[in-house]
Amino acid sequence: MSDFDAYADWLKIPADRRPPTHYDLLGLAQAEADADRIYRAAMDRMGLVRRYHLGARAADALRLQNEISRALDCLRDPDQKRRYDEQLVSKTIGGQTIDGRFESTSVDMQAVGLTRPDIGLQPLRPVDPLDNPGPAAASTGGVRLASKPARIAPERNTRPIWQRPWLVVSSAAAVVLLAGLMGVLALNSNRKKTADDTTELASPANLVTLKRQFAEGTDFRSRRSRKIRRTLTVDGRDIPTKVDIELVAHATYGKQDAEKNVPAQSKIESVTGNFSTQGTSLAYDSARPGKEASNPKLREIGDQFRKLDGRVVNYTVSLETNKIVSVEVPTGETPVNLDSIKNDYQQKLDMFPATPLKTGDKWQQTVREDLGLGHVYTFKRNYEYVGEVSEFAILAGGRKLDKITATDSSVADSNNASRGMGPRVKSSELKVESSKHTYLFDREAGRLVDADSEVRISGNLVISTNNVARHAVLDLTVTTREEELK
Repeated sequence: MSDFDAYADWLKIPADRRPPTHYDLLGLAQAEADADRIYRAAMDRMGLVRRYHLGARAADALRLQNEISRALDCLRDPDQKRRYDEQLVSKTIGGQTIDGRFESTSVDMQAVGLTRPDIGLQPLRPVDPLDNPGPAAASTGGVRLASKPARIAPERNTRPIWQRPWLVVSSAAAVVLLAGLMGVLALNSNRKKTADDTTELASPANLVTLKRQFAEGTDFRSRRSRKIRRTLTVDGRDIPTKVDIELVAHATYGKQDAEKNVPAQSKIESVTGNFSTQGTSLAYDSARPGKEASNPKLREIGDQFRKLDGRVVNYTVSLETNKIVSVEVPTGETPVNLDSIKNDYQQKLDMFPATPLKTGDKWQQTVREDLGLGHVYTFKRNYEYVGEVSEFAILAGGRKLDKITATDSSVADSNNASRGMGPRVKSSELKVESSKHTYLFDREAGRLVDADSEVRISGNLVISTNNVARHAVLDLTVTTREEELK
């Protein structure tokens, strides 16, 4: 049996705190009363766990996120919290002592309310507000409390099944719930809908249309972070490069005109980044830009960061044709490739089919993507509509979301010229070693509200340095996280 313990390894909960209390799960002192602190703690814990939900421990991450969500539901409601605290103090439930920790098997089943904040989405290069109409709320920081609680399901026992050998699964409903928590529930399973379901998929008979919406007066901020890890081997010598960059952008949608065209604007408000290669490094923060680097190469990288900071892009989208009509930058702004920006925006509008979808439907899109460091590639991306899910309802104020996954089947270099952060590529033979993309779409708001992506590319290149062709081997991994802010 594996020694892995998500509570200890991810949340640093001591081994003697099993099952963990709601306070243990959120890293709080017992009986913590500050509602803001409880909410911030839950969002911090969600952020810690979310980083693992694309990997080998995806099922554990999903289970733990659900436990954190239930802990938040309980502790933010005064009546539920009071009952919970009383039972913690008594250390006894139904005559069984459980060492001061709480099992939810005898909780009063009266449902109580909680309204959860929305999280939106904003792409990175250039920052694209197409994915983020609608007022934003916080995700991992600067959170706000809901003004009025909504209804939640009763508390369930969150202790892992393997740590409760006395538990007898006595009904088919309990078996289905366990399968859902472990991430192995069949996507096309037709099952009865219950209030306790944590991963609830849409019936294959229910067709849905994923249509983007552009509401007049939309005003929101969003954040995108990206990690780039590249090793370029030239003449047998490895040249590792690391880049971490985070952007915060502000987007607004204007008033629709008589021809159903909507004006929009995207402005990058802050940029932070770190770059390192071959023993040299550069840190940039738009709030504290500091001096330019003396090293010419690092100065070039710093200039790339500076050009992003404050960038404004104005564009118009046609609701009639679902097309980007125009893209421009204000006079005096740093020149950018407007055709490239327009194509990127249009590509995001074309992400979903116009026809209705059912669970299990698949489609393909040719995607041109700038992964940074001068790497601009064209992917064959294969999407699948997973269905309606509720395990991430905290991201959308309690609403269910539509989940879409994707993988890349092929990749080709789509830009032979350097973009200022890498050598000129003359030719390439590349392949996708691994890829995984997960998107959550809010039909009610008409936008993507959360996205995670990781892709690894490798292959042979012919690069040009000082007009000399040289053979190189590329190993590139890019991880991207996107979310909307308050």
